[in-house]
Amino acid sequence: MDKLLRRVWAEIDLDTLDSNIAEIKKAAGGKPIMAVVKADAYGHSADIIAKELWKQARAEAFRAIRDDVELKIYGSDIDPKAVSAARVNASKAGLSDDIVIRRRSFEELKMPGEYPVIITNPPYGERIGDKEALERIYYKMDRLLAKDRGCSLYLITADKEFERSIRSRKKADRRRKLYNGRIETTYYQYYGEKPNKIQTDRKE
Repeated sequence: MDKLLRRVWAEIDLDTLDSNIAEIKKAAGGKPIMAVVKADAYGHSADIIAKELWKQARAEAFRAIRDDVELKIYGSDIDPKAVSAARVNASKAGLSDDIVIRRRSFEELKMPGEYPVIITNPPYGERIGDKEALERIYYKMDRLLAKDRGCSLYLITADKEFERSIRSRKKADRRRKLYNGRIETTYYQYYGEKPNKIQTDRKE
């Protein structure tokens, strides 16, 4: 019984953790990795380990920022309250000069620049209450992708029939099931063609 009551000392060495992560990254050959902290890190305090991993993730994200590329983000919503809230948040984040936020419907959307990326969470149908209106949004998305082969689309929706609406692309490049509260949704990813591929086709 005395043996069972003996104290065991477990030391968390964050320097070793950092070193192990570096070795894993090297072995992965530049591919993205995901850290998973199981339960309470086997009683070794998930909080400490998770904070260290988060610190590294933030540092890596900042290192990936390219200051030589002009960033221009355009945001829009038909709801004036949503537009106002988005502008306030952009200002708090210090990004007012990089994000242009306007009140307009998706059907009015025009894509500026080359190789645009659309990131959207359109109404699920319940909020609009009009299936035809939702189909018009899908049609606009499909036309944008058809017009610009370099255009990428990242979208979350609860509509299980959404993929059939995008006829200009055979299918989504990736799909992932997510939950928005209790609502089951799918995250669709359509990748635009890379610049060098489009330029080669034009020359031919």
